[in-house]
Amino acid sequence: MFAKYFIIIPLFIILTFGVNADQFEVDNPPINQGNISIEIHHCTSCGFRTKANMLAEEINREFGLNASLITGDIGSFDVYINGNLIFSKAEVGRLPNPDEIIQKIKEYKNSPEILSTQGEQ
Repeated sequence: MFAKYFIIIPLFIILTFGVNADQFEVDNPPINQGNISIEIHHCTSCGFRTKANMLAEEINREFGLNASLITGDIGSFDVYINGNLIFSKAEVGRLPNPDEIIQKIKEYKNSPEILSTQGEQ
């Protein structure tokens, strides 16, 4: 008796809320503002979406820049400035502190040719 509900309820949810295929690729297209384009690649399965949103809001508050949120590989959380990797969870083994990303953006704005890939731990 309950077996039919295991099919009907998920189908109802999908039909009601829909699934946006574009959301699985790029949530916001890259925006180049003042020659600075910031992308946050994150794993949605791991629940990193909230952390990515919070980081994007912090970047917007600090610089007025809109970071692009891009669904990444499982377990990933990478931050790029103009295509240059400035933080990788895979390399560091943790999620970023917003302050260290803000600092990297400030460094890039002051001297874009001297962008290192990882900050001091």
